[in-house]
Amino acid sequence: MSEHEDIKSGMRGAKTPKATFIRLGIIGFVLAVGIAYMIYAAFPGNTLYFLTVSEFMEKEEYQDGRVLRVSGKLLDGSFHRPKGSTSANFALIDSLNNSNPGLEARYVGVMPDLFFNPHSEIILQGS
Repeated sequence: MSEHEDIKSGMRGAKTPKATFIRLGIIGFVLAVGIAYMIYAAFPGNTLYFLTVSEFMEKEEYQDGRVLRVSGKLLDGSFHRPKGSTSANFALIDSLNNSNPGLEARYVGVMPDLFFNPHSEIILQGS
């Protein structure tokens, strides 16, 4: 056997740089698809409808119990919370159009600090 044949026989099981690059590309693609799917599956609740008070009141199809978000401002004088309770009742009106009667809401929990600020917009999430 010549020296040249020894080198060839030793390289038969060796991987070429192109084959290694293709394997790494396939592994990278599979990992990227897997991570993208996990991100998609982890956040299904973030796709919610976002409406104004007027839009919500005008269309009955939004009032079918599905979870959505409604934005507005606190109607003056509508806030009521029994003493010693964390449950509060209030009404929201549109930030721009104050002609609607308001959307009545109930919230259980500690009220955020800026809730009563007249320049703050309130975003409700629920059904």
